Amino acid sequence: MSSFSDHLQHQFIHHFPYSDARYRTNAQAGLDLYRTHSFFILHNDEQILNVKIDSFYVELNKQLLPESTCSCQHNGFCEHCFAAFFYMYSLIEPLAPLFKKWRNHEKAALTMLSAKQVLKKPKATFQEWRQTFEEQYTLFMQGRNENDRSIYHEYYQYYYRSLVKKAPDHPLLYALFCMYGAVHTFYKLSAQLQAHQLSTNIEESFVYSHVYKITNEIYATADSLKQTKYDGDALSIIKDSIPYIRELLHKDMPLQYERIEIYRVIWQKVFTLEKWRKTEERELKAKHGSFINNTALSYLLFLQEKDGEAKERLSDETLQMIPYLIPWLNDLLHEKETDRFAQWGSYIMAYIGDYVRTVPTTYQGSRNMVSMIVNLFQHYKDLTNDQTLYTEALQTLLPYSFIEYSDFLYASDQLKNWVELQVLLQYDSIKYDEQTIEALKQKDEKLVIPLYHQMISKLIYEKKKSSYQEAYIYLQELKRLYLQMNRSLLWEHYIEELAIKTKKQRAFQQLLEKGDLLNV
Repeated sequence: MSSFSDHLQHQFIHHFPYSDARYRTNAQAGLDLYRTHSFFILHNDEQILNVKIDSFYVELNKQLLPESTCSCQHNGFCEHCFAAFFYMYSLIEPLAPLFKKWRNHEKAALTMLSAKQVLKKPKATFQEWRQTFEEQYTLFMQGRNENDRSIYHEYYQYYYRSLVKKAPDHPLLYALFCMYGAVHTFYKLSAQLQAHQLSTNIEESFVYSHVYKITNEIYATADSLKQTKYDGDALSIIKDSIPYIRELLHKDMPLQYERIEIYRVIWQKVFTLEKWRKTEERELKAKHGSFINNTALSYLLFLQEKDGEAKERLSDETLQMIPYLIPWLNDLLHEKETDRFAQWGSYIMAYIGDYVRTVPTTYQGSRNMVSMIVNLFQHYKDLTNDQTLYTEALQTLLPYSFIEYSDFLYASDQLKNWVELQVLLQYDSIKYDEQTIEALKQKDEKLVIPLYHQMISKLIYEKKKSSYQEAYIYLQELKRLYLQMNRSLLWEHYIEELAIKTKKQRAFQQLLEKGDLLNV
C-alpha cells in the first residue's frame, strides 16, 4: 500500500467512525452511487479532486476529507462525497479491505453487539432523554434573544450538535437519541417560527435551509435504524415516544409538509411493529379528521397495505394530497412493488394534471413538481418495460412535460408524433439542429415540412436581413419538397399568402422576387 492510499485509509477510518450511524448510512448510499453512476472528472491534482456525479458537483479535499464540499449542500460528508472518495480510492487500492478495516476498527466500541447483550440492564428512558433535551435547550437559550430572527441557523449548528454530544455510546441507542434529538430541535425551531410570523419569502430565503439540515438528520438516523430488531431499553424508549411523535400532527403548527414527512419516515423505518401501527390507526381514527391527521391515517393504512381504505380517506382531498403521495410511490418503487405502484399511479393520474395547473404559483414550481412525477413513472417504466403509465403522465402533464415528452418521442423513434408536438406547442427554438433534420428526412422527408413552416414564420417575424436570408433557404427546400410530392397548388397557395402577409417587408419581398419563389 502506498503512502497516499495509507493516508486516505487513515482519514476515512478516523474521521468517519463506523459507530456513527450517519456515516454508515451516507457511506452505503455513496457506495450505491459509485456502483451505478458515471463520474465526470473536472479537475484532479495532489490536493483536490473535482468530480460531477448524479448532477451534483463534489470538491474532494484529499489531504483533509472532512473539508470536502458538495453542491447538494447537505451538511457534512454526504453520499456524493463518499461516492467520489470510493471512486478515487478504487483507482489505487481495492475497496473490500478498506471496508473490513473500517468495520473492525476499535472492535470493543464499534462491533454491533446484540440488544440482549448490551441492553440487559436499564440505562435510559425516553422521559430522561426529553429532560436532557430540555436542559440543553435552557443552556442553549442563555444569552440569546427569542425575538432575534437570525437565530434559526443556530438550532442545528449549536443546539442539535450539543445534543449529539450527550448521546449514549451504544450504536442503537446513539442513533435513536440523535433521531429524537433532531425531532426535538425541529419542534423548538417550529415554535420559534410560529412566534415570529415571518413572510413566505423570508422563510424560504433564510429559514428553510436550516430546517432541511435538521430534517436530513432525522431521515438519515431513521434510515440507519430500518430493519432493526428492538429489545430492552430501545423497545421501551420507542413505545414511550409514540405520543411524542404524534404531536407532529398538531394542525396549528407551521411546516406542515415537513411534519408529515418526518411522521411518515419514522413510522416507515422505525415504528415497524404491526401492533404499534394498529394502535396508532385506532388513535388517529378517534381524533378529529383534520387534513394532516387524515393524511397520517391514510399513510398508516398504506403501510398496512389497506390501499382501498387509504384511498377512501383521501377522496375528498386528493388534489391537495399529491405532494404527500409522491414519497409513498417512491417507496413502492424502491421495494419493487410494481403492482401496487400501478394501482396508485392510475389513482393519482386523474388528479395530477389539475394539480400542476392550479396549485403551484409559478411555471418553475409546476416544472419542479412535473419533474418529480415524471421521474416516478419513468422509473416504473424502466422496472416493468410497460410504457403505458409513463406515456399517459407525459401527455397529461403537458405543456409542463414538453421537454420530457419530446425527448421520449424522439428517442423511441416516434418522429411523426414528435413533429406534431413541436408544432402544437410552438417550440421556441428558432431552428432545429442539422442532425435532427437529417434524421427526420431519412425517416420520411415529409416530416420536416411542418418544422420548415414553423422556422420560416419565426425567422420572418424577426425582421432582420440575416433572418430573411435564412428563411429564404428554408423556403427553397420547402418548395422542392412540395413539388416532389406533386403538391404544386398547395405550394402556390402558401407562397402567395406569405407574399401578401409580408408585403410591407421590402427586403424579404426582394428575396422572393430574386429567387423566383413565386413561380413554379
